[in-house]
Amino acid sequence: MEEVGTFLETRKKLNQPTSMGEIQKRYQDKPYGWKQIDIAAVVARLLVGHQIELKYGGQKISPTDRKIVDYLRNPKDVDKVQVSRRIAVSEDLKRKSVKFLRDYLNRQDVPETEQELVDFTIEQLELLKNHYQDLLNNEYRANIYPDKELVEEADELLSEILSRKNDNDALLSILIKKQDDLLDSQEDLEVVEDFFKSQKSVFDNARKYLLDLNREKDYFFDNDQMKQLMDGINSILKMDHPYNQIKKLPELVQEAKGEYSKLLNEKLDNLEAQIDRGISEIETKMQEMKGPNSSVSEGLSFLKQKKEAVKKNETLTQMDAAVTQVSNLVNNTLATIQRVIEAQNKTKTPPIKPVKPYVPPKKVEHIYRGVLCPAKTVTSEEDVNNYVENIRKELLRLLSNNDGVKIE
Repeated sequence: MEEVGTFLETRKKLNQPTSMGEIQKRYQDKPYGWKQIDIAAVVARLLVGHQIELKYGGQKISPTDRKIVDYLRNPKDVDKVQVSRRIAVSEDLKRKSVKFLRDYLNRQDVPETEQELVDFTIEQLELLKNHYQDLLNNEYRANIYPDKELVEEADELLSEILSRKNDNDALLSILIKKQDDLLDSQEDLEVVEDFFKSQKSVFDNARKYLLDLNREKDYFFDNDQMKQLMDGINSILKMDHPYNQIKKLPELVQEAKGEYSKLLNEKLDNLEAQIDRGISEIETKMQEMKGPNSSVSEGLSFLKQKKEAVKKNETLTQMDAAVTQVSNLVNNTLATIQRVIEAQNKTKTPPIKPVKPYVPPKKVEHIYRGVLCPAKTVTSEEDVNNYVENIRKELLRLLSNNDGVKIE
């Protein structure tokens, strides 16, 4: 084994490449006369002892490679396998590497022998790189979070160092060369790591709630308190480094929810009053009927059920939709009552004595202000004119089929 090691060391000093085929030929010939299998065994022992390196197609061969026997003995492979003496890493470089890794990883169990140190370094750096890749591929790809560029830079730095992992000396040398960059990156990323551990859920909840509010922002055009709270939440979410301000988000979100609840309750009160008026008007009108009618009874029953159902509405949009539904239900039920009354009057037995001609009541269409004049933000004279023109057209349309329009 010493003979082969010395031969390879001489070839390395002369900068002469050596193939496994050359080694087999040299030591099978005189004066050595070794067997092929014995030569392969010697080279294998040198490889396991990390005294030499094998490369096939430019790629480093591991002692545990499943084709290692072919690389050392197969005539088709041995001439393609390059064998070189590996120069041991200097004690000074190993000492510096161990000291740095203890500080960088905050661990005292850093191996001190060369190969164990190299294997440990590769393992720990690859773990870090996988962690940064996970953040980039899962967290940052799905959402916009702060300091993505810092994670990308850390990932690139580790890739540069790990690109030397097939050469022990080169790996530890670049590790020491880049130690300041690694420490700076680690310090910069402390806030990022804390963010994903303890602040991400708060950040996500605030962003989701703000998105919900923005879908209904037209309701807040004249609400300075709500606009101020939304601006406060948005400003923190858009900060490049929001970490010290994220603690303010829960309070801002809670205040916004309180303001939203006030608006929701106001709409609920108005809607319940609208339903009560509708029920009263229907019941009064029903007194003109002669006997019950299933369609009218169903409409009235549904309206009473609606009063309970609207209490479960959670958004302003749902409340406005309910206003339209209630208005349509009341108008349709009143129209049904009127048709029933007219039908009943037509079948009335004629009086024996002459009576005054029957004058049907005027047909008046009922419409609520919330339906005729929906909530809308206007920002120009043209918007005002269009808004008023739409109201005028709707009133004219209703008058075309009725004697009058009652706006409630």
